[in-house]
Amino acid sequence: QGCNLFAYCGNNPVNRADDNGKISSIVVGAVLGSVSVYVGDIIMNIASGEAGWDILTPTSSAGTYLGAAVSGMLPGAGIVSIIARPFLSTGVKYTVDGAILGEEVSLSNVATDLLVNFAGEGLSVGVNKLLDNARPQNYSSFRNQMTRRLPEITQEQTKQLMYATHKVINALSETFEFIFNVATNR
Repeated sequence: QGCNLFAYCGNNPVNRADDNGKISSIVVGAVLGSVSVYVGDIIMNIASGEAGWDILTPTSSAGTYLGAAVSGMLPGAGIVSIIARPFLSTGVKYTVDGAILGEEVSLSNVATDLLVNFAGEGLSVGVNKLLDNARPQNYSSFRNQMTRRLPEITQEQTKQLMYATHKVINALSETFEFIFNVATNR
């Protein structure tokens, strides 16, 4: 990642500017990682029949929350994230739970968590690649496609449609990534 000039903004400098030189994506990634674990806890509480305020009780370990937060701070995508995030998340989880909190660590649980995290990360990267392929690459080709489909479309309407398409794809990408995090951060 040493030559990636846009790693600070998740390779999306148009929609994720860092005008003040602060890398907010690291903080946002950590928060979203922790929130995804909490949402998973709520879902599991509902599925196990909890009611009332008990639904909101966190059930995951401190290591799980910290592991999700740390792996959420890792920038980038692709093969690096497929490998690094599961190892980082699982490693932090079992280090905190086992070494610091003194809980028993089972090798089979570590292996299961790694496999689940690898699968979730792989699905997340795959879905993001599919969404990126659906994203308009440049105005000229998008304008050409739109005028073939809608001969009356104006340049301004094309720009607005392209901008809206980017926003929808970004929202879908973030949503699917969050869903995969909720499903795998256990």
